[in-house]
Amino acid sequence: MKLNTIQHPKLLRLRRRLSIPTWGAVGLLESLWHLTAQHAKDGAIGKTFTNEDIANAIGWEDCPNNLIEALVSSGWLDMCENNRLVVHDWHEHCPEFVKGNIRRMKKAFATGPNSVPNSVPYSVPYSVGNSVPYSVPYSVPNTVGTLSTVLQDQDQDQDQAKTKPEEEKSVALSEADTAPPIDSVAEYPCQGKRNVWHLTVSQIADWQAIYPSLDIVAECRKALAWLKANPQKKRTYGGMPKYLVNWLNRATERPATATPTTRPPPAPVRPWSEVFAEQEQAQGRLIDVEVRHG
Repeated sequence: MKLNTIQHPKLLRLRRRLSIPTWGAVGLLESLWHLTAQHAKDGAIGKTFTNEDIANAIGWEDCPNNLIEALVSSGWLDMCENNRLVVHDWHEHCPEFVKGNIRRMKKAFATGPNSVPNSVPYSVPYSVGNSVPYSVPYSVPNTVGTLSTVLQDQDQDQDQAKTKPEEEKSVALSEADTAPPIDSVAEYPCQGKRNVWHLTVSQIADWQAIYPSLDIVAECRKALAWLKANPQKKRTYGGMPKYLVNWLNRATERPATATPTTRPPPAPVRPWSEVFAEQEQAQGRLIDVEVRHG
């Protein structure tokens, strides 16, 4: 999130309409954008998820329709005739890796109207395009349509999905799998197609409970530094947890650092004058002895 977003009028409108603090509004938006980046890369989040799905995914425990109405009326979501709900200006503000994914999949970003309505009806399941249906993820016609027309549109969408090339589906799946988790704290290089493994806060917490005597963060940093210094030793994506667990096991088996023994202080250095005086006295005593016995 950009630094000036916290004071943006749109965020203040969202905060007031949901009666939540600023940090709560920031968390809702960040969670919404993470959900979009992982599962609706083109921004058409309303085509993939229902209102309830969105609320559950971002942790909103109140009425899902109230959440969606507040997001639309405050300008964070746009209503769209073809995609139901679209993240506002997603094509401009999404992460760079999402833009790269869209280019590789040869897709286009979904766009919605620029105008923000005063209210968002959500209780009519099949209504005109200026409303937000609650649980219909498919496109809504511009006029009131019959049930048979809607079912026909759904069948066409399913037929198009079946005829999509398999390689495009695999690309989309792999891109979704490589998106970093929300609580990622470090990236480990790996061998193979999935060349990055993410260490998460929850994983660190689990290992800290298992190894209470270790500094898990420090040991994981050492393991990362070792892998970067030895790129030929990189593990596969699936082998990274085992590698780190083995590293932690070895860390617990290392002997404790020995306490250095205390050495006695060195003897004081005597002045040369005292040494010479003692030598002269010794020589004088020796001469006296020789004279006596001579």
